Amino acid sequence: MTVSPGNNPRLNNRKHLARQERERNQMRIILISMIAVAVIIIGVIGFGILDQTVLKANRAVAKVNGETITVKQLQTRVRYERWRLVNQYINLYSTMQAFGNNSQFAEYFTSQMSSITDQLNDTTGLTSQVLDSMIEDKIIAQKAKELGISIGEDELEKEIEAAFDYYPNGTPTPTTTPTLFSTPTFSSTLLSYITLTPIPSETPVPTETQQPTPETSQENTTSTPLPPTATLAPTSTPVATSTITVTPSITPTPTEYTYEGYQDQYKTAIANLDEVQFSEKDIRDLFRSQLLREKVLDALTTDMKPEEEQAYARHILVADQATADSVRQRLLAGESFDVVAAELSTDTSNASSGGILGWFGRGVMVEEFENAVFSLSVGEISQPVQTSFGFHIIQVLDKQPKLLTSTEFTQAKSTFFSKWLAEQSALDTVKKFD
Repeated sequence: MTVSPGNNPRLNNRKHLARQERERNQMRIILISMIAVAVIIIGVIGFGILDQTVLKANRAVAKVNGETITVKQLQTRVRYERWRLVNQYINLYSTMQAFGNNSQFAEYFTSQMSSITDQLNDTTGLTSQVLDSMIEDKIIAQKAKELGISIGEDELEKEIEAAFDYYPNGTPTPTTTPTLFSTPTFSSTLLSYITLTPIPSETPVPTETQQPTPETSQENTTSTPLPPTATLAPTSTPVATSTITVTPSITPTPTEYTYEGYQDQYKTAIANLDEVQFSEKDIRDLFRSQLLREKVLDALTTDMKPEEEQAYARHILVADQATADSVRQRLLAGESFDVVAAELSTDTSNASSGGILGWFGRGVMVEEFENAVFSLSVGEISQPVQTSFGFHIIQVLDKQPKLLTSTEFTQAKSTFFSKWLAEQSALDTVKKFD
């Protein structure tokens, strides 16, 4: 008797088992694939969370001589700066309200508030400013370490106490130190080049600041930005300002200011900073940076003398190189500077007075003009000097030192320090990242 395959139980059983094995293998592959996909998805999500919470926060936005400024550090400072600006705005608004309808005060405060609003709206610009400030802090800290300068905890604490107007040893009394200063005079050298013409008494005598010259421009007037400073603005009595100070509000309540009172104000200020995730350590670091800035400035300017070189010069301004060359040749041939200036100079403020610019120091004229003046010898006639105003032929008639007042000397040191910081920030060892 012949048995067909379809009726063979043993054969059917083997087929059934084979089919079950294939199905199990398929299910295993599907399961493994699903697990792999799930792992990939979880990994991507996890990496995204990790990137946003850890990796991105620790990513470098700048490096200063190998030291890193991270995204998190920058974000922390930007939050603080925005908070500080908002508090300044609120304080200005409250002050303006206190003056009522006084239009002059209202115009001033409105202008200041508008400036703050512009800063807050320009998020990219504000962030860039904050980053530049942080880079400067790094540069200063590194220079301080190089010079062996450090800030002790007692010194830091005293600075913070002063910011809250708390002086356990008594309020310091400001003193004024008189400073001798001199104005350059007309030397025999200078008088050999020019003849002074008496001015009739009824004619007002112009001062140097009243003599507008094409070389002096608003673009060239260098204002030294204030160094980045720490500020605190407790919502109770103290109000934040642009320096490391905490000043009373418009209507302070007279109280006995004890150590406990200072501690209460300090704790309130720190608590207020929690809203922008700015810690006590962060604010103390700002104070430390400010102290380092002051000490490094003093160290770098310790050899500066309270005087500056002043020059007494005259010039002829023309429109093109060819005319300037012609002017120079005429002067070298012996023609009168007064005559040529009156004939050709386009600087109407002094063409009729021999192109005389008077006494001036550095930082007054545009850079190209200034560099030429202070590189010339007395009596020397310059090559044509090109500026944004045209071509100048310059003659320095005298140079003398001028003693600076205490205010002028402080400004000179600040200008020097700002220039040093700008030079350091421009080095290849300082890098910004997008």
